[in-house]
Amino acid sequence: MAAKDEAYESFWYGFKNSVINFNHESPSALYEPIIKRISIVSNELNALQKQERYDDIIRMIETFLTDFLWVSLKKPYDATDLYHLNIAKTNLKRWIALPNTANDRLFNLVKIICNIACCKKPHPDTFTLLHDIMQRDLDFVPIITAMTMYAYNHKMSTVFTQLLSDPECQKYTVAVLYKMGIVVPEHIRNGAKIFNI
Repeated sequence: MAAKDEAYESFWYGFKNSVINFNHESPSALYEPIIKRISIVSNELNALQKQERYDDIIRMIETFLTDFLWVSLKKPYDATDLYHLNIAKTNLKRWIALPNTANDRLFNLVKIICNIACCKKPHPDTFTLLHDIMQRDLDFVPIITAMTMYAYNHKMSTVFTQLLSDPECQKYTVAVLYKMGIVVPEHIRNGAKIFNI
């Protein structure tokens, strides 16, 4: 194992084991399709490692983590699935601490949704927002639209800061705000400033 790959191998090993172990303790039909993919992904990662295709390894793990986060968000306030969501969020933090990760726009979008769902004091409309988002099956633009309107209506500057920090999310967030009559200067990345425009 090359040193360059050890951190990603360690992440994958810990992540897949936490998912498998919890699923044995509290099985959920919601997770069955993704649990079945774990061995396939592991085999593909091993093949990529032998070829030293590190960028492909990162993309594959990030795609799987995105899918796991998405499944975990489908019933975020069910006790079993909340535990899965917390597993996902813990691994999310571990993943983005590694180099060369979080480059995929869907990953970054789902990461923001996960942060909203795991908020200690969610807004009363949060569940409605999550339900609305889940109906969109990772359709990027409608989800950005729903999140932008939600964040603006509830003055959630933190959500805007997260949306503005990713280039793809930023582009569409600014476009949605423009349609709402709010012109956001290109350089703004602090969500609080949107409410002063």
